[in-house]
Amino acid sequence: MIEEKIQKIIKVIGKLKTEVEAIALEEFKAKKQKWAFSTKGVLTSSPTVSNGVVYFGSADKHFHAVDIKTGQEKWKFKTKYWVMSEFPAVSNGVVYFGTQDGYLYAVDAKTGKQKWKFKTKGSVGSCPQVLNGVVYFSSYDNHFYAVDVKTGKEKWNIELGKTISSSPVISKGVVYFGSSDGCLRAVNIK
Repeated sequence: MIEEKIQKIIKVIGKLKTEVEAIALEEFKAKKQKWAFSTKGVLTSSPTVSNGVVYFGSADKHFHAVDIKTGQEKWKFKTKYWVMSEFPAVSNGVVYFGTQDGYLYAVDAKTGKQKWKFKTKGSVGSCPQVLNGVVYFSSYDNHFYAVDVKTGKEKWNIELGKTISSSPVISKGVVYFGSSDGCLRAVNIK
């Protein structure tokens, strides 16, 4: 008897919770939400904003560019696999991002046209960093790469034999990144 009452109370609470959540969502939409843009997959990267455009990747195998004011798609770029880069990089009119199939892409920020792509032997999930004509990033193939932004050709790489589990940060001519062996590395890039 008590169990039946508890079950009824749980059902009532569940219905109330659903109703409260629905009301809260509607309130949020009415008061706060400026726009919403839907893809056909889970968003797989955080957005990056540059020159009035929001750039992000999705498991729908597209990299998207959306107008920041209207939420309207400016363009989308088709990839073979889903986009993995946590934060895309935008520099000098080019967007850089990595994918599950091991490519780092360079795409024109205005048109969405591919400039080049660079192949690694593992997924590229790191946030690319751009400095002085070079894009720096890591791959799950245990390499850290430096690639020329104009040609897409490799300038150099470091093989660690360990998964490079972090995105690079650059300061004063030194690039910093971590790996699965618990080591933070500092590499001079001047």
